[in-house]
Amino acid sequence: MKIGIRIILGFAVLGVFMVIANFLSVRPLENDLREVGGLRLEGLYSMQLLNTKLNGAVEESFAYVVSGDRQSPIVS
Repeated sequence: MKIGIRIILGFAVLGVFMVIANFLSVRPLENDLREVGGLRLEGLYSMQLLNTKLNGAVEESFAYVVSGDRQSPIVS
């Protein structure tokens, strides 16, 4: 067998091995990612809702400062 054919076969075997190793290493990561995403979804939704409400409250408080009102309706 010629050396060129041996080199080509060696690279082909190496390529097949790398494809198989890549597939086997990615599959557990996908499962872990799916599991983590499922556990954290409810908490992330609650945090997003809280963040939205806090931003609304801050924007409204700045609106009273900018408008020049001496007393906000919340205090009265």
